[in-house]
Amino acid sequence: MTNLKILNKLKEDLKQGKTLILFTSLQTAGSVIRMISPLVIAGIFSEQMWGRYSLCEPIVLFFSALLILSARNPFIVYANEERGQTGSIRKTFSVQCIFLGSSIFIFLGVILIFGKFITSLAKIEQTDLIYVSLAFFALIIKDFAGNLFMAMNQRIRNAILEISFGTLTLAFIVIFYLSNFIGLKWIFLSYFFAALVVLTGTIFAINFKMLLPLFFDKKHLGKMLAFTFWGMAGAVSSYIINWAGVWLLKYYTGDIEQSGSYNLGFKFFKGFTILTYIASGYFLPHLSEHANNTEKIKAYLYHKRPRILVLGAGCLALAWVIAPYFLNLLYPGKYPGAGLVIRILIIGSFAFLYTAMYFPLFTALKKYKFIQIIIVTQVILNIILSILLIPRYTLSGAAIATAISYFYLAFGFEYYYRIKLKKLI
Repeated sequence: MTNLKILNKLKEDLKQGKTLILFTSLQTAGSVIRMISPLVIAGIFSEQMWGRYSLCEPIVLFFSALLILSARNPFIVYANEERGQTGSIRKTFSVQCIFLGSSIFIFLGVILIFGKFITSLAKIEQTDLIYVSLAFFALIIKDFAGNLFMAMNQRIRNAILEISFGTLTLAFIVIFYLSNFIGLKWIFLSYFFAALVVLTGTIFAINFKMLLPLFFDKKHLGKMLAFTFWGMAGAVSSYIINWAGVWLLKYYTGDIEQSGSYNLGFKFFKGFTILTYIASGYFLPHLSEHANNTEKIKAYLYHKRPRILVLGAGCLALAWVIAPYFLNLLYPGKYPGAGLVIRILIIGSFAFLYTAMYFPLFTALKKYKFIQIIIVTQVILNIILSILLIPRYTLSGAAIATAISYFYLAFGFEYYYRIKLKKLI
């Protein structure tokens, strides 16, 4: 390799490093703000009200994940392919618009048909469903725009979108609280108003020449739908993993406050997983673009991935030490048991960190069937363990079940990589 090539390689690595640092910093800031919002809500609400919020929140998150978040990886992969071939993403964007409309239609249908059951289960008023719906619209607007930026390889803009939405949501929550407007509906309205502001700014940041006019391709729809179907299975599975503890605690103990305490501890764990997703998600567009380049893949596996794992493990170890003390400082005398939940789940976070850094590689190589199958079996294991452990150990049992299921996930990914993928790279 000549000196000029070495110099160019160093410049390229430095540029990528700066972009990664900026992207990760912005995404981390946005995630921290998104993590702060529920912590503020937990402080504002009583334990009973926080418990109701904890039971209500999954309704919004489930349907926003079903067809929008689950389509993010297929959108990125196929948009990169289409852009490389045609210079636009008209076909891929058209399919994403179909998914957006379908998601809204399904959600409204469920609300109309099962509204009374939902209000009874989540312990909310019938009129609260209106505000739940507005929160759902807010999340799918934000996630749709974020998917679009990632698909167009505009990762920094996606990071700015996330931090803007999180900041505005928190700002509206604080404004309503200072105005003495306290209740579930004001929290859900905060999400909605934040999304409206973000949408207005997003319109001016989009290059519509790459998107319009829409072009419907039945074959393209079929390919993306097949990819997204497995993503939907994963989204449903992730939803169950995230909220099985909350619902099963309510079922076995009948105590809304225990569900709230577990959810608060889980929020910290969820914050760690979001930060991990940010780091792994950064590499997906790059690996998708170079899925057939073994040198690029080896550089990721043997150089970039290990460094991120070491850094992430150090951060998790620090969090394990300080998180319970931080919780007691924020909520003295409230949410008993949440600190122990955090520590148990952080142990599971080590396994998730190891697994998540495989996600962009497996997705770029379109191993989505394996990803979703292993996640579905993880859910089954989590439910079985939760049913066995929660009646006896309550909060700790729910956390132990979740942590064990993530170690199973890490083992499954590592085994598949060594048996199926390593010999191909």
